[in-house]
Amino acid sequence: MISLIFAEYLNRIFWHTTKKDVSPDDIPQWAIKLTAVAAVAMVTIVCIAARKLGTRVAVVFTIVKVLRLFPFHVLLADPACVDLVSCK
Repeated sequence: MISLIFAEYLNRIFWHTTKKDVSPDDIPQWAIKLTAVAAVAMVTIVCIAARKLGTRVAVVFTIVKVLRLFPFHVLLADPACVDLVSCK
């Protein structure tokens, strides 16, 4: 399920950069499913190739996600905070 969501987002980016005025419904379902299968295959190959490499990739992605969410946490902690400089 997660791979299908990832594939849909990736295909939306691809289809919107290659064509003008494309709605999400214009993306063929076979393209989304093919992208999802390719993503699962890539993750499987990384995990099979080296056990430690799969763990390291997961840790790196987790760190990136946490670092990307941290500024939102700081900004939403104080509603009066417009930017990081004016926060007390």
